[in-house]
Amino acid sequence: MQEVQENGALPWVFPTALVLERQAILEIGGFLDWKVGADTEFIARLAHKHGMLATKMPLGNYRVLGNSLTDKYWLDKRLVIDCVKENQLWPSHGESELILTECREMFFQNLPPLKKLNKLRVIAATRFMRKSGESWLNRDILSTLVYGIATTALNLQATVHKIQWMKYQKRLNQEFN
Repeated sequence: MQEVQENGALPWVFPTALVLERQAILEIGGFLDWKVGADTEFIARLAHKHGMLATKMPLGNYRVLGNSLTDKYWLDKRLVIDCVKENQLWPSHGESELILTECREMFFQNLPPLKKLNKLRVIAATRFMRKSGESWLNRDILSTLVYGIATTALNLQATVHKIQWMKYQKRLNQEFN
């Protein structure tokens, strides 16, 4: 949570596990009208303005569906994350926040070709990692392997980080069970 306040890191909170006062919602203006990522953007603004308390105890499960808005508009969802991070820095520079279409132009269309290619590599790796997890949950071993190999080929560091995160989550689950 310190990273959220000091460096604009995004809090990974699911709205169904969020408890807050109505006044806090009103103070930040509620949800923006974004097709995807409105919850990510809302929670980031909330955490930035009011801070958050967190627990390591798992309070719920996250279900991954292949037909969700996040899955259908996966590229926009990745751009939303960059946009939210950038928006958290802009007020300190005296500039107004970006809307999603401006973020799309800033982070994707206006990039030089090599940076654009690198951005697509990272975004594709993230997409394949999500699809790998979805395939694993659906017990589709072949798809899990294909997506896992594609993720690793595109972004080895992300794969290593994910494995470390999974080990950490396993330890947490053992502590609370």
